[in-house]
Amino acid sequence: AGTLTVLAGPNGSGKSTALLAALGLVRDGVSGTAEVHDRDGRAASGDALYSQVAWLPQAPAPERTVNSASRVSTGQRRLADLDAELDRRRPVLLLDEPTAHLDDHHAREIVRRLREAAADGRTVLATSHDDRLLAAASDVIEVPYEHR
Repeated sequence: AGTLTVLAGPNGSGKSTALLAALGLVRDGVSGTAEVHDRDGRAASGDALYSQVAWLPQAPAPERTVNSASRVSTGQRRLADLDAELDRRRPVLLLDEPTAHLDDHHAREIVRRLREAAADGRTVLATSHDDRLLAAASDVIEVPYEHR
């Protein structure tokens, strides 16, 4: 709790797969274990896990529009998606490449909000290649690429 941890490494190294494994969504071809523990050290799984975790995948949610003529940028959609997850007040936040394909302004705003979430006591785990997010992280875990 209270940390912003970033999984960093080359494409294909398994960063996104690690997040999906933590959610229990990937099992085939993946070995090892992933557990999410509450503040009392108890492992959460199933519905208990999902009630604790907010998930922001790499692809933004479908465009949020006021009407059919209204269009929002990818950065605006990512901020709206992040705000929706933050509003759920879940203690664990998992994000896959949250600043990918964003302009500098929107990327910096995402990083700011993730730092605030960590400072608010949440556990934030993200994958990223973004130097801004890596610099803001409490911890960076390098995920090596293993060619098979």
